[in-house]
Amino acid sequence: YACSIDCIFIYFKSILQVSYMVNNNIAILLSTYNSEEYLSEQINSIISQTVKEWILYIRDDGSSDNTFAIISNYCRLFDNIIHIKDNMNNLGAKKSFIKLLSEVESPYYMFCDHDDVWLPEKIEKTLHKMKEAESKNPLKPVLVFTDLIVVDRNLNIISNSMWEYQKTNPLHSKDVYTLSISNPITGCTIMINRAAKDVSVPMSSKSLMHDLWIALNVSHYGYIDFVNEPTMLYRQHNRNVLGAKKVSFLYYFFRLQSINKLFSDNFELYQMLRSLSFKVNLYKLIYYKLKIVLIKLFT
Repeated sequence: YACSIDCIFIYFKSILQVSYMVNNNIAILLSTYNSEEYLSEQINSIISQTVKEWILYIRDDGSSDNTFAIISNYCRLFDNIIHIKDNMNNLGAKKSFIKLLSEVESPYYMFCDHDDVWLPEKIEKTLHKMKEAESKNPLKPVLVFTDLIVVDRNLNIISNSMWEYQKTNPLHSKDVYTLSISNPITGCTIMINRAAKDVSVPMSSKSLMHDLWIALNVSHYGYIDFVNEPTMLYRQHNRNVLGAKKVSFLYYFFRLQSINKLFSDNFELYQMLRSLSFKVNLYKLIYYKLKIVLIKLFT
């Protein structure tokens, strides 16, 4: 009889442990493209995280180098690293990440670039902030992001804060207008919950990038918060899709030199904002644009 009680206790304890892992499991979404130079270093930094309840989903976007072999090797070694295969070849970063987000089911999602390095407590600190934000905003879409350390290709520090480097204010994430003009959210730092996915997918064809599209929707329908410290090394090299750009008077001067590019960028932003499911006031957007540019110029 005592043995039966013990067996039942052990059984229910194991069920609770599995349930806890499922409920707290984090899907890390990684899109690769000709990533052989930096990929192993990034994956190793994820394996070294203090939080272990995660699954890494990797979709290769049509690499022609040794990336596929590197992914296959990690998948053989680790059960929680999964290669998502399809026949769609090169979609580009934006569509590749959204495809991963659409196909993977999880309570929480993080986005991962192939060429960075995560600090050991990145998941732990972001998840803690996520739980805190969810407790104050139950059932709402939530997005959490962090600062980054900007480094060169050899991981030498360029700036200890991406926000300072680009003169962005993390509080600008709280409002659709400031977020549209001075986005402080870098996609490779964010964690979103399932409700945030639901308000962001499908993504409009007018979207500039997946992370901005998700952030705009969550800022309107839910809640955005941030970890006020860097959680990763943001590597800069000659093949960055976007990268960090130091903001100064010269930055705006050279932007004005290329007036056609300036116009097209703003037009594309406006097209994306028009495709949102909620209305954005154009005049209010222009007001915030002028205000934020002047603040960055003279501070």
